[in-house]
Amino acid sequence: MACGNTATPDDVQRAHASAQPVSQPSAARDANVSHVAAAPGAYLRDGRVDYQAVREAVAAAKSVDGLAQQISSAWAAQYQQQCKGFTELVEVNLGSLTYLFDVAQGRTVGVYGTSMPTSEARPESRISGHPSYNRGEKQTDRGHLAAHTIGGGTDINLVAQDHAVNIGAAWRGFERYAQENPGTFFAVQVEYATDQDRPSGFVYGMVRDGQFEHQQFTNG
Repeated sequence: MACGNTATPDDVQRAHASAQPVSQPSAARDANVSHVAAAPGAYLRDGRVDYQAVREAVAAAKSVDGLAQQISSAWAAQYQQQCKGFTELVEVNLGSLTYLFDVAQGRTVGVYGTSMPTSEARPESRISGHPSYNRGEKQTDRGHLAAHTIGGGTDINLVAQDHAVNIGAAWRGFERYAQENPGTFFAVQVEYATDQDRPSGFVYGMVRDGQFEHQQFTNG
């Protein structure tokens, strides 16, 4: 696929000037933004992230240590293989969450981290100020990759998401578990099949009761 070019979210604009290249994701936790070098490792098979391998690794290790970095590297490798245009991938650290973002194309590739539930009200004015994605017959939401209730924000965290996916029982089930179990590790991959900023799908992964679970969602 070719890659599009959309506006860069405020979160990245403010921090991008201080970014330094790193060889692995999250290697510079003191920086707001760090450049990412794709390193597919064991979690990429036939050009896509192998989530069954992730599940087996978590089960064998009984731990998520190192899991985030390897998943993010595999996301980057898959994205760069599929995107034939210029890419500039960075990781943006916001609270307990880290976002993989393509500065060149203005697209979020994924988010991972641990849930940090909040009782604060959603910033509705900030959300309503985000560009609307309804440009046709599809009912499209400004969907949160990481729900506000588990620590997700706006801007870089908002994507064009099919309304049925956003309110569906499966998606909400992941969010509810993370909210009810603070510190839960989760990872949401964003997939693109065209040069537009509308994702073609998502993969929601989570460590639940010591096991890694994931589900693919088509963004209709």
